[in-house]
Amino acid sequence: MPFFLIITTIFLYSCNQNIDRQDENKNDYTDQQTIARESIISIGSVSHAIQNEILLLQPFADFLSENLREFGIKKGRVVVTRNIEDMAILINSGEVDIYIDSPYPIFSVAELANLQPILKHLRDNTEYYKSVIFTKADSEINELKDLKGHMIAMEESYSTSGYFLPTSLLISNGIELAKFDVPDAVVPEDKVGYCFSDDDESTVFWVLNEKVKIGATDITSYYRNSGDRVTELKMITSSIELPRQLVAIRDGFDSTYVNKIKEILLEMDESESGQKALESFYSTTKFEDLTENELSKIEKVFDEYFDSKNCNDK
Repeated sequence: MPFFLIITTIFLYSCNQNIDRQDENKNDYTDQQTIARESIISIGSVSHAIQNEILLLQPFADFLSENLREFGIKKGRVVVTRNIEDMAILINSGEVDIYIDSPYPIFSVAELANLQPILKHLRDNTEYYKSVIFTKADSEINELKDLKGHMIAMEESYSTSGYFLPTSLLISNGIELAKFDVPDAVVPEDKVGYCFSDDDESTVFWVLNEKVKIGATDITSYYRNSGDRVTELKMITSSIELPRQLVAIRDGFDSTYVNKIKEILLEMDESESGQKALESFYSTTKFEDLTENELSKIEKVFDEYFDSKNCNDK
């Protein structure tokens, strides 16, 4: 065989060997990633204060991982996104296992990802809560029909008490809503305008200081943030009650694993280490079972809302 053919053959063989090794290394790396992911329990949250959220949730993630050793879990991780769309992507990719939030974000994510509510999460010893729509005590606004032509302040677009409950209440009463970026925008007389205040405290003070005519928030925030000035306000109406928060888990886990997670969470408040982890997590009191009846009622509320919203968007 000519010398240059020998050299060429050796070179091609060497290249093929390198490619095979690269493929093997790539496969090994992928396997390692899969193994690493399976040894971690990931808790998801949606917040703009990412670092603070991680600090609050990490003790809870650590407690959960420590009690899941029998399933090969070695570490608890907190994953925070700024919006529900990103959270849905991470749940679908397997990067987030458990997502804890109020009902509206949970069901909004469930519209985009394979997610199933499994428990109720009690914060500040509150199992259920509702929203109130309110105005100044001396206002001429006394009932829902009087809201037309005025601006209502709400917290943010994925708040259950500061957006979902009041908007679903208004929509179910045949009121057409219009979103605005600023509170002093001119609202058409046949619609109710709304804008976001970014937090419940601002919602209450915007009404007290007459920045807007109307506000919507949960009943607890209404009394807490108005304080001694509560007599300057009056409630126009209130919404239905929903669980304060829910725990949801992504699909694909073995029922034995899911049941163990539920067992750990339901018994957290019975141990000193569990109570400590709960306290750091937004003053969580405990977790409770979510019954089939409760889940059916919540699903019905959200199905009706999403259906009516889709009709209004067409």
